[in-house]
Amino acid sequence: MKVVIFGDGPFASLVWHCLTHDSSHLVAAFTVERAFLSKDRHNDLPVHAFEDIEESFDPSETAIAVAIGPHDNNRVRARLLDQVKARGFQTISYLASRAIAASNLAVEENTFIFDGAVIQPFATVGGNCIIRSAAHVSHHVQVADRCFIAAGACIGGSTTIGVGTFIGLNATIHDNIEIAPNCVISAGSVLTRSTQAGGIYVGAPARRLRQS
Repeated sequence: MKVVIFGDGPFASLVWHCLTHDSSHLVAAFTVERAFLSKDRHNDLPVHAFEDIEESFDPSETAIAVAIGPHDNNRVRARLLDQVKARGFQTISYLASRAIAASNLAVEENTFIFDGAVIQPFATVGGNCIIRSAAHVSHHVQVADRCFIAAGACIGGSTTIGVGTFIGLNATIHDNIEIAPNCVISAGSVLTRSTQAGGIYVGAPARRLRQS
């Protein structure tokens, strides 16, 4: 199936490389919102304004992969995915061939699991999630929709990760933790207790930053 990648930055390039070299998908172009259209080509493929994308691609024959990072607690990616679906385009998911995942793992729409990530048996991953290389998601972990788990993060068994959460590089989450929605667990933090919604947690052990 032809795929158009939503985005034209470094993360979009990474998704392009993975889909090109480690999937059966054919990447045909990139797209961005017209306000952010600053170049004609990216990775030697055309870049289209999303507002005009149907002029070049039939929604019934094209999928759009929304390759946007964790901006605004992953809400930007969620907003764009909603627009893609409202316009009738299909979506895809990606599970790297070099990821280690249970054979029955359901990879939901617009979820990307990169090389070296470990998803143990009985873990679940929601839709519109990104799990980067070498992240470890232990048994019985529940990852809600639109989460971003950065490279090297380690999540202990039976932890629940609320919708919209960002977990930074090399963060460690202890077993049986409940992470409330829209939290940020900063890079290198060690989270030993459950969190409050929308909190930013830093340090080892992690503490919630005072909100202004």
